[in-house]
Amino acid sequence: MRSLVSWALALVGLCACSSGGGSPATDAAETGGQDIPVLWGDQVDRATTPDAKETKEETGGGVQLPPGYLDPCLGDADCAEYGLKCFSEGPTDVDAVCSIPCTTGADCPESMVCKKKGEVLACLLAQYCDTCTGDSQCGEQSVCIEDKTAALFCSPKCTKDDPASCMAGSYCKKVGLGLEDYRCFPLFGACKGDGTHCTPCQYDSDCNKGHQCHENAYTHEKYCAKTCMTKGDCPKGFGCYEVSGEKDQLCTLEVDAEPVETCYKGNKEFCEPCFKDYECGSGVCYNYAVENKYFCTFACDKGQWPGEGCPPGLFCAPNHGANPDVPQVCVPPTAWGCQGFLNCLGVECQKGEKCVDGFCQPK
Repeated sequence: MRSLVSWALALVGLCACSSGGGSPATDAAETGGQDIPVLWGDQVDRATTPDAKETKEETGGGVQLPPGYLDPCLGDADCAEYGLKCFSEGPTDVDAVCSIPCTTGADCPESMVCKKKGEVLACLLAQYCDTCTGDSQCGEQSVCIEDKTAALFCSPKCTKDDPASCMAGSYCKKVGLGLEDYRCFPLFGACKGDGTHCTPCQYDSDCNKGHQCHENAYTHEKYCAKTCMTKGDCPKGFGCYEVSGEKDQLCTLEVDAEPVETCYKGNKEFCEPCFKDYECGSGVCYNYAVENKYFCTFACDKGQWPGEGCPPGLFCAPNHGANPDVPQVCVPPTAWGCQGFLNCLGVECQKGEKCVDGFCQPK
């Protein structure tokens, strides 16, 4: 009897939830298949809500927004009931959304930033490298951190030792004291450049005259590249080469006298993910064969510090990389790898020292 009662109550609850407001199929058809939050029954009547900013909706990413924000639109009339306007990249933009104009992030609701949409600034959801003033603007999976110039930008969580966990032109960097404090960080050190050679870009218009915004077809790294006729037109360390997909010759980094479509040579430190030796300041990108992961390290002789070995917490192991001149390198224990080492697991410093990011330093 108890099971029959429970079954009957479940049916009543199901019927109550599906009454009023239309069906999911109808709502999906009316919104063109967009993933738009649907309000059922007596939850909220958005057309009669006296103060739209008092009631918040949840986006697919768990971000709470006031009603109407980011709803799809064709014109301002579609947004008028919420006191919003329609913002788009142009007449054919299928991602036009309702929002408000802004001049700074302070003009926007929590969890939104002020950024360009078409030719104007509007309050939108933050993406990687968008400017911010606090974590709340960056959504649930991102935080607001500093770049090398102390400018603040939104950055998502990432997986240490996994280059694929971050987007092109960035890598997974330790930015805090916790075991999970790893965020995507621009290889350039900052999200925005000044348009000169080898600064980050999205479009040709981001680059100075005589430069093009070039995208590496393999890594999708984007940077301003100076156009050239001869090697003499290029900065030191760069040659003038024809580049696939570009009509002009571009100044291209030379590694061992060969052109490499990147601007980042030797800018990565110990335990930061890599693909090639030239990416690391030490010139050594180690292949951790157990998990097929690569990270920057440095050469050693058998043994452990002091002497010619490795600092505390690291061990001298055979190098599985492509450099025959470096037969042995310093690596962390397999039990916790780079992530544990950078958080000082297994690192025993001498008296008067403290561990900072895996390495012993004077207190």
